[in-house]
Amino acid sequence: MHRRRSRRGLARRSRGDRAALYLDEVERARAIVAAADLDDPARLPPSQPTTLRGILVHMVQETARHLGHADIIRETIDGATGN
Repeated sequence: MHRRRSRRGLARRSRGDRAALYLDEVERARAIVAAADLDDPARLPPSQPTTLRGILVHMVQETARHLGHADIIRETIDGATGN
């Protein structure tokens, strides 16, 4: 069973340590997705039923939303806008 790593003190870790932690989590997520079917039920409380597909769609939406926020911040700093 995978033990959740503590994120306490993350801000005190070096940039390299934080990047390594992120890459470890990416590899773990890829292994989970590779071993599962998109229609497999997720391990969430019964009040929140979903599938792996639902989780992946949610992650794409969240990533796009936050990239949009970062783009807005960048545009206010440098004034450049995309096409």
